[in-house]
Amino acid sequence: IRINTTSQVDGIGLGYIDISGSVLSPKVTVSASKLQLTDLLSLNIQLPTKIELIDGLLDYSISGQLINLGDFGNTPFDVSIEVTSASGEVDGIWLQDLNWQQNLTLQASKITTKHDSDENLSVQLIDTSSPISNFSINASWTFNKTFELSASNLKADVLGGSIYLPELKWPFKQDHSVNVHLKSIDLKQLLALDKKQGIVVTGNISGQIPIVFDGERFSIENGEL
Repeated sequence: IRINTTSQVDGIGLGYIDISGSVLSPKVTVSASKLQLTDLLSLNIQLPTKIELIDGLLDYSISGQLINLGDFGNTPFDVSIEVTSASGEVDGIWLQDLNWQQNLTLQASKITTKHDSDENLSVQLIDTSSPISNFSINASWTFNKTFELSASNLKADVLGGSIYLPELKWPFKQDHSVNVHLKSIDLKQLLALDKKQGIVVTGNISGQIPIVFDGERFSIENGEL
């Protein structure tokens, strides 16, 4: 069998569909290139959080071979996703120039990402009460009823300096630690986050803060500033 077609919803193209091979176990590929994220959001898709974008493109590919047509849900699919130059508000927080690439597998409602040694998520600006710029991270995750995250090389510029986390896992488990590296954090900007205290300080601070979780609470052990 060989079928090539396109899919559309309300006049918006969602991509190409290719079905080929044996009728009983065909290979299926669904893909698209340079989809406008603003067009997709105009379809009023129900999302878990409010997203209002003004720009951004989506490339994706989903492929797999149907081994058993009567058990479609257990068919493993390879998925690749790439979001480029996305800007807008996510849950009321402004994000500028977000780029994300991820390869993953999908089977029986379980999502597992493939580890990549390169940084796969970057954001030029996260406009919070203390703006974060040049954020980047190498992240992989799984979802099987619960969400688990494993990340490395988290870097960002904040409070006039920068922070770096070599490794991070979520959810936190007992005896898990996170080593936070600080470089030239502006104390004046840091204390300005809490205007009630009325303290004014100049200068900056650097060092490392190992944060340990004992199963109930967090503590700092052998930190250095």
